[in-house]
Amino acid sequence: MDEVLAGKTALVVGASEGVGRIYSLALAQAGVKVAAVARRVLPRDGDPACLQEVMEAGRGLGPPILGLGADISRKADIERVVDETLAHLGHIDIFIFNAKSSSGYSDCLSVPDEHWDNTLQINLRAPYAFLQKIVPGMKARRSGSIIMMSTRCALPVSIDDPGHKNLLAYGVTKAALQRLSTYFSAELAPYGIAVNSLSPGNVNVLTGGAPPSIEQFAPPLLHLARQTAQTMTGAWLNTTDYGTAWP
Repeated sequence: MDEVLAGKTALVVGASEGVGRIYSLALAQAGVKVAAVARRVLPRDGDPACLQEVMEAGRGLGPPILGLGADISRKADIERVVDETLAHLGHIDIFIFNAKSSSGYSDCLSVPDEHWDNTLQINLRAPYAFLQKIVPGMKARRSGSIIMMSTRCALPVSIDDPGHKNLLAYGVTKAALQRLSTYFSAELAPYGIAVNSLSPGNVNVLTGGAPPSIEQFAPPLLHLARQTAQTMTGAWLNTTDYGTAWP
C-alpha cells in the first residue's frame, strides 16, 4: 500500500502484457483502483496474455482490477472505455498510455501509407482522444498525473542504433507523442496536473528475455504517478536511469 497513491484511480491503456501488465498490477498493489484496457480480453491461440489473466493476477494484491476490452483505433471504443471507467470508479486520477504500434519495418523511402495511417492512429490520435475525454475531469478537480510511454526511438539516435533502422514511422509518431506531452504539460500546469513521458527501455534486453517484474519496472512508474505539476512535469525519463539520474 502506498500512502500517496492508495485510494486513487487509474486508467492504463495497453495493459494485457509486458510492462503495461506490470504497471496495472503495481498500481493495484499500491492501493489504486485500476481500469486496465487492451484489445485482447480472453486467451487466444495458446497465448495467455489477456485482460482476464491480468485481473486474475491482481486478485489479492489490492483493489480488484477492472478489465475493459477495446480497439483504440476506434474513437467510439476510446470514449466507451473512459465512460465505463468513470461509471465504475467515479473519476480518473492517473492516466497511463502504454499502447503502441510500429506497423512493421520499412526502408525510410518505402513506408507504406497503411503503416503511416496505423502508427499515427495508435501512437498519436488515440492518446489525444483519451486526453479529450479525461482531462476535463482532471481540470475540474485540479489534480492528476498523465504518463505517456515513450521510447528512445523518439530521440535522435545513431544510424547504427536498433532504435533507428527501418523505424521511421514509429520514431516520428513517438516524437510527436512527446511533443503532445510537453504541450499538455504547459497547458495543464495551472491546474496542478503533471504530464510526463517514460521510456521503459529495451525490456527484453533488461530482463534477459524473462517476463518483466514489478520490482524492476514499477518503481519509476509509481514515482511519476505521485507527481503533480508543482513537483515534476514536462519530463522525458528513462527507466534505466531511475535511482541514478533521477528522481
